[in-house]
Amino acid sequence: MGEAIHFRGKDAIVEAYERNNIPACTFCSGKDILFCYDGDSVDEGGQLLGEFIDALKAGKTRATYKLKVYKFPPKDINRSTKENFAFNCTILDDQEDEEVGRGYDTRYLVEEMKQLKATVGNLMIEKEEPEEEEPMPVWQQAINGILSKPEIQNLLMTKMIGFVEGFFNRSPAAAARVAGIPPEVQPGAGSVPDPGLVQQNAGTGADPGALYNALPPEEKAKLDAAMAILLAGDPAIGTNLYKLANILQQNPGKYRMYAALL
Repeated sequence: MGEAIHFRGKDAIVEAYERNNIPACTFCSGKDILFCYDGDSVDEGGQLLGEFIDALKAGKTRATYKLKVYKFPPKDINRSTKENFAFNCTILDDQEDEEVGRGYDTRYLVEEMKQLKATVGNLMIEKEEPEEEEPMPVWQQAINGILSKPEIQNLLMTKMIGFVEGFFNRSPAAAARVAGIPPEVQPGAGSVPDPGLVQQNAGTGADPGALYNALPPEEKAKLDAAMAILLAGDPAIGTNLYKLANILQQNPGKYRMYAALL
């Protein structure tokens, strides 16, 4: 449990000191003496003590201090000198402590507003007098043009996904499992899935022809055009589409992510 605070703020501290009517005093932080008055005038001691507290307040500290007074002080007051009276205090009063606690001080706020106004003024001047930018090199313009193409961006994203899968799944078989590719159609398996395996993995029991006929006309047209292109350009179209279908069936989230890159 912390020590009780007897007085808060400079005025209360100086008044308590003067009421004791004992001139010699020290103002301490723990065992360290921060201020010492060994004269014989309470008025002078109170004035010097107040000035010292004002200097401490510049740091806006909320620390607890102790004021000690000595009826019969020795010639040299030090840490081991026994005081007659003492009380705990803080140099900030309740209002000052509240302002420091919420980080608000009108004096500093006004100063910050002045600095902000000056900064905005400088920015406006710079905006009115823009510096001429150096032209972009031809090679950099060419690279920016390539990277701005959607197909190039999609290719780079696909490569990044493959890199991440390869990093976290070091063997090809493990990477294939993450992608949802069954062992029988992994690269190097050397075979195309038989119709029975396709029917087993379909899982819907629906007639493919009926599913095709249920598509909207625009989707049918796109599917027909896509199949014509794929059949003409990819001899392994059956295997590749089967892999894609397995990803959809076993990991729909991964399928949607790949589809979003297209």
